[in-house]
Amino acid sequence: MTYNQIASYLNKEGITTTRGKIWSNGGVHSAEKKMEKRFARQQREEIKIKDMNIRFEAKSKWSIVLYVKT
Repeated sequence: MTYNQIASYLNKEGITTTRGKIWSNGGVHSAEKKMEKRFARQQREEIKIKDMNIRFEAKSKWSIVLYVKT
């Protein structure tokens, strides 16, 4: 199916965008690309950090220094 056909189908079924608007072919394309990015992020391997120490130091009323030792 083309983006235009998908947009027409969604509009005919009364399915609106997250903002309550009607679908356009560009909107369908954009939604597809965002879904691809989201799925790719979810498929990444999880990063594991071992033996991590965190120390906060209040240098003044307005600043905090964060030290991370891995």
